[in-house]
Amino acid sequence: MPTLSGSSEFVIDNKGRVKLPSRMLKVFSVGANDSIMIIIGINQRIWAYPMEQWEVVEQALKKLNPFNKKHRYFKMRFLKDTEEVTMDAQQRIILPKRLVELTNLKDKVKIVGSDDHIEFWIPEEFDEYMATISDEEYEEMGEEIGAFYLNREDIKSN
Repeated sequence: MPTLSGSSEFVIDNKGRVKLPSRMLKVFSVGANDSIMIIIGINQRIWAYPMEQWEVVEQALKKLNPFNKKHRYFKMRFLKDTEEVTMDAQQRIILPKRLVELTNLKDKVKIVGSDDHIEFWIPEEFDEYMATISDEEYEEMGEEIGAFYLNREDIKSN
């Protein structure tokens, strides 16, 4: 599946509809089943998964141990606000009102690609979040993550 990346600001109309960025539409346009799974992510933002990727997430969640308190809690909390939506003919989705209220979204939203899903942010909060890490810290993260990536067994042979 192609990576969801980039960011754009959009308006949420009075019916709770928002258009998806055109560069992300190919990933979300899955033919006859244009369902999208909407959840409250672990950062308390609305996340949207293409159904194909949501199925991967579901399989990972099924591997959690139901007898482990942390696993049970995480799975329950992660899934409790899940809603399935579909894209309309104008390539918009309706953000569930309850989830919009839980995340304090208003009329503007910043849609941010995050690899396998997109996130819906209040634009100012996204800017504040991005400012919490300095350029130097970001560079250090890159070095650390790059070292991890280069040591992965699945890419060493390539």
